[in-house]
Amino acid sequence: FIQHELPDGQRRLGRVAAFCRNADERRGRCVLVIEDLQRAPVAEVLGEGLVLLGQRGSELTLAGGGSLSIPANVRLIATVDSSHDQAIAADPVLRHRFEFIELEPG
Repeated sequence: FIQHELPDGQRRLGRVAAFCRNADERRGRCVLVIEDLQRAPVAEVLGEGLVLLGQRGSELTLAGGGSLSIPANVRLIATVDSSHDQAIAADPVLRHRFEFIELEPG
């Protein structure tokens, strides 16, 4: 989501990084929705993005080169299957960076 490595060894911006770069050029809120957050190891997938969620506006050097900043106008909404929400909700890293809102099936 942040960066990915191509077969030739080059790196390219991932979806979250590209979204943040585009949002930095826009006015108003920019909302990124991640469906079924529990389907992947969140810390590994979002990596440096998790650190930046708590430090909006700060720029962080990425492990693969380059840098990333999450602008103040970016909102991240993630859905979690209710059968897995306890494990996700108990994670202190996620607890610090996300607000949890329970929605019952309609």
